[in-house]
Amino acid sequence: MVVVDYVALAIAVASLLIGVIAGFGKQLKALTSGFTGFIISVVIWYFLSGVLLNVPFVENLLNQFNGVLAGSDNVIVKLLISVRIDLVVYLIVLFIIVSILKTIIVAILKKTVEAENVVMIVINKVLGVVIAFAIFALIVLIAFQVFYWISGTDSFIYGYVKGSFFKLDYVYENNPIAKFINLLQI
Repeated sequence: MVVVDYVALAIAVASLLIGVIAGFGKQLKALTSGFTGFIISVVIWYFLSGVLLNVPFVENLLNQFNGVLAGSDNVIVKLLISVRIDLVVYLIVLFIIVSILKTIIVAILKKTVEAENVVMIVINKVLGVVIAFAIFALIVLIAFQVFYWISGTDSFIYGYVKGSFFKLDYVYENNPIAKFINLLQI
């Protein structure tokens, strides 16, 4: 085992402790509030906006909205129609709905997993360990990817992970983050 393996073990133990101490509910609340919560809302909003736009109910509402606006003789209203104010209103309303639903779902999940019975306490602690470990793993994968982009396998980091018992050198070379980024590229 190389030094990085001991660091990986320390991270695993730290995530175990953080997961047990904080639990899933508190970590979920922390992850979904503030800046990360905003990013989560934006990602969900982005994917839903295209899907829901083709739903007949939404199309009818947008057509009715355009019909009401088209009846006006006002120059400002005509300008708003030309910039597709219907889509702007649709996207703003959808973002507000997504944010509210995210808050409600997180509150329900938090209350559920933090219930005061033995089964839910165990589930809360186990899921807390899983989410803490996933957060640490994601941070490590992002750091590995940044170093790989900078200098590839010539990086000093690669020298530390080479020969790792936990195959961190393989993870460094075949990072799942890179595969995901390649998938997103057109």
